[in-house]
Amino acid sequence: MAIKQMTLHQAATMILSDEYKQASAEKKRDIMWGVMQATPYESLPPNAFTPNVIMSYVKTSWHPWLFDAFRVPPDQEVRPPRTKSFNAYGAVGKVRYVVENPHNFTGFFETGGVSIIRMTLVMNLNWFMTGISMKMFVDGKPTLSWLMGPSLDPQNPNRDFFAYAQTNRMSAPRRPPFGFIWQTGLADVWMGVISHSLEQPIDHLASIHQSGQDVAAPHTPYQFFLTPRHDVHTDQDMEEDFRMVLGRFQTGTRLYDVYLTESKGGEWLYNGYIVTESELITSEFPDRVMAHKHQIQPAAWPTPASKPFSILKSWGF
Repeated sequence: MAIKQMTLHQAATMILSDEYKQASAEKKRDIMWGVMQATPYESLPPNAFTPNVIMSYVKTSWHPWLFDAFRVPPDQEVRPPRTKSFNAYGAVGKVRYVVENPHNFTGFFETGGVSIIRMTLVMNLNWFMTGISMKMFVDGKPTLSWLMGPSLDPQNPNRDFFAYAQTNRMSAPRRPPFGFIWQTGLADVWMGVISHSLEQPIDHLASIHQSGQDVAAPHTPYQFFLTPRHDVHTDQDMEEDFRMVLGRFQTGTRLYDVYLTESKGGEWLYNGYIVTESELITSEFPDRVMAHKHQIQPAAWPTPASKPFSILKSWGF
């Protein structure tokens, strides 16, 4: 059956609706997936230094713009359309996080849950750095963002999207384009006041179940690793757009095994796996409108006297 196309404004209206916010996790995912299917690109934007991308890099040097980029209220899943500075374009699909051995960890690490995965390049083909975000859906409550990457050092010339494990704690980069920024301390001045670029806390994922029930005594892993399955690796020398390659993956593909550690350098404990429950597609909605919520530093939040962020006003509601 053909899917009726939507404008980005119509898509955002649906995600901002009470029907969506009050729905079960499964229903929320179905609604968001329908929105993604209904907002296809007229032509696929390239992973390249386009004028829009270059301008977005320039904007990141201005802290007020960065604050607005990160300051998305917890109950809002969308923000006004924009070209992201990093992880601008990707492929998305429905996945399920299946837990087979919780190891006494809590929340989603105990029960798993339904999600939409977004698989991207941090910049472009010149510096092949992969990144993943997953939206974990919760009954009647806002989704939780699960953000990860293998490194901010490029893996060129290897263009296998699944070359390395994804994690929430990355080592400081040493090579261009980001090595100089960390070696000189510019990273702390630039991004550090807002969100730690190399470490993403995961306490929120251990503090609630998909059912919306809060965990009384959360037990959070120190670190996780999503290790690619041996049968999902792509061609190291591929010249085809990675989004098109991912688009050929079948529903039911087991993408990653999940490992957790109790402490830094601790034993890797097998936890479960991530499996696709749809095809992987490209869509304007997740690239330009869907909010991916980084865990930001408390000091980055506006003071009561500052101008509040209003997604409704920005969309003209």
